Amino acid sequence: MIWVGHRQRVVVQLNARNPDVLGTVAYKIADALGKVRGVEPTSIKRGITPAGNAMEIHIDPGAAALKGMIPAEIKDQVCHYLHNLPIRA
Repeated sequence: MIWVGHRQRVVVQLNARNPDVLGTVAYKIADALGKVRGVEPTSIKRGITPAGNAMEIHIDPGAAALKGMIPAEIKDQVCHYLHNLPIRA
C-alpha cells in the first residue's frame, strides 16, 4: 500500500496516578513507534517532558465576598481538596 499526502505529527501524551511508571512506559511506546513503517526513528524523542504540578488560581475578592468568604478561606478549601483532606466548615 502506498500512502500519499502530507506528513503529520504524532504526539503521545501519557498520564498516570503514579508518575514513576511513566519513564518505563514512555520508552516502550517510543520503541514501538520506531518499528512503525513510515515513522522516522530520528524524529522520536525518547524521554519525558514533565508538565509539573503547578496550579495558578486567581480569586476575585468581590465575588468571594458575595458568597460570604475571603480569598484566604477559598485558598484553604482548594488546598484541602487537592490533598484529600477534610474541608473545614
